[in-house]
Amino acid sequence: MKQLKQVDFFISTGLIIAYVIIILIEPKKSFINNGYLIQGYFVVGAWQIISMIVHVVFKNRQALSSIRKTYNWITVVCIVTMPMGFVMLAILLYAAPLLATFYTGICGFEVFKKVERPLDNLK
Repeated sequence: MKQLKQVDFFISTGLIIAYVIIILIEPKKSFINNGYLIQGYFVVGAWQIISMIVHVVFKNRQALSSIRKTYNWITVVCIVTMPMGFVMLAILLYAAPLLATFYTGICGFEVFKKVERPLDNLK
């Protein structure tokens, strides 16, 4: 699980940085009309959803942190309310980068917390 958290953190960080660089390098008609922006939303979001599911499935080996549970509930609420229409999609357009950053922060915190004091995490 420790290796999964490390891989998850570095892939998530790498994807976010790669898409930010691509979006800045490839100027198009407008920032929102940039195809890479939407592609980045789906690629980073898909990776983080898959990672979230893997963490939930393997929670028996290690308890989920309360902040990760909070993120899981926020994500479930976002997915359930997405079909409500244009207003929710407009909100998610701006909330998605914040959620991606929040999730990457959770992974980073868990990785570096375990590196700092690995024996404190044994229960």
